[in-house]
Amino acid sequence: KCYKEIKELFDTLEDKDNITQEQINSLSYFGLCIKECLRFRSPVPIIGRKVAKDIHLEHCTLPQGASLYIIIDALHKQEKYWKDPFTFWPERFLPENSKGRDPYAYIPFSAGLRNCIGQVFASIELKMAVAKVIYNFDIETVNENNVQRLCTLVQKPANLYLKFLSRK
Repeated sequence: KCYKEIKELFDTLEDKDNITQEQINSLSYFGLCIKECLRFRSPVPIIGRKVAKDIHLEHCTLPQGASLYIIIDALHKQEKYWKDPFTFWPERFLPENSKGRDPYAYIPFSAGLRNCIGQVFASIELKMAVAKVIYNFDIETVNENNVQRLCTLVQKPANLYLKFLSRK
């Protein structure tokens, strides 16, 4: 479905190397897939904050000055916010499926005053690069059962081998 949408756009372009932001944003299903990829495998594993003032919760109080850590992958898999959280389902980001979802349930680039200042640029670059790859290549995994995730400042795969087969 992503390839079909991307192909329809690229086949109308005279210069396939110069895609505009408006054109890349017109790929609605592809945009849903990118969001679902970022929910499913968040690029940043954890964010930390200092508690600015006492926060009184139902069963405890977070005191001012305490360190608070949010494990983004765990948040993105909470059944409270996500139906079938371990299923890849891009349509979950359609407006009708997002109604009532807490806006902080999806934070691949953090959120609030200390969110990633480059998230808009990163999202555009990601979409443009991935769209070009999908347009030009069929991608196959090689030995996908051995893939591991390295949890560093930014998560990345280890032992991930891909075959890129030209579509031309």
